[in-house]
Amino acid sequence: MEVMLERKSSQRQSNREKKHRDLQREVSGGFQDYGDIQNDYLDERVPTYVSSSYQNRKLSEDKDRHLQKRVSELQTQVQRLERKISLLNNENESIKKRQDEKKPLEEKIKTLKKRNAELAAIARRLEEKAKHLQQENIKKVKEDGHGHPETDHLKKMFARQRAKDLSEHAKAMLAKDREIEELRKKCQELADQLSNAEFLGPENVQMYEEKEELISIIKQAAKERLTMEKQIAKIKPNVQADTKRLKELESVNEALQNEVVKLSKAKEETERLEIEFTQKKIECERLNKEIERERGRSRHLVSDHHFVVLRC
Repeated sequence: MEVMLERKSSQRQSNREKKHRDLQREVSGGFQDYGDIQNDYLDERVPTYVSSSYQNRKLSEDKDRHLQKRVSELQTQVQRLERKISLLNNENESIKKRQDEKKPLEEKIKTLKKRNAELAAIARRLEEKAKHLQQENIKKVKEDGHGHPETDHLKKMFARQRAKDLSEHAKAMLAKDREIEELRKKCQELADQLSNAEFLGPENVQMYEEKEELISIIKQAAKERLTMEKQIAKIKPNVQADTKRLKELESVNEALQNEVVKLSKAKEETERLEIEFTQKKIECERLNKEIERERGRSRHLVSDHHFVVLRC
């Protein structure tokens, strides 16, 4: 546009100069002050066009300089945005790599969670089984006539008392055996004395009476021994059954205690894994939020970059 204006102004100036030459030829010598008119005309007309073209040129140069400055600023801004975009892309890549690295950990957490659920189910089943066994033991104890809650302690005390009674019975039987043996010896001696005697005197009659008394004592001791043996024979099966039952209960109790220990360890491991899982979950949520923020920033920067490129 400015070039066209300059061309038009130069064309007009050339036309005016041509007219001026024509007028100069026509009125050469007719007017003496034509030089003054020419000078006035040139002073009034030509400098206005020259000054307007100069001003337009200056304005165009100022505008060009301003545009160049603006373009350089936009280029620096574009370079800065490109650097930011590259940094954000690198950060996105690193975050993706970290997420890829954490995928096996998440799978491990899932397997551990599944294992935790299985262990919890096993623990519930074992607790139910333990309760069922305890109820059965309580029923058996009640059927046997022992309704006290501390059955194990009572059974142990009962076994000790039975063992003590058996030892006392054995000691009594040994004492009776010794007494019987002594009486037998005494009877044998009396029998020998009676067999060696020639007649029965008052002394012999007394000895004979003592012999009959000793025989009755021996018979009574034998009867007591038989009754004690019968009592021991009756007591032994009950003691054996009680000891067998106690052994079974002790084995069941030990098995339940081992299961309880295992379950407590599994529970501690489960709690530790749950804490670790929650920490990893919080970390993953934080990283996902950070990724979303970085993606939003990258989209915003890309849109700014496209806008700047379009303006350039």
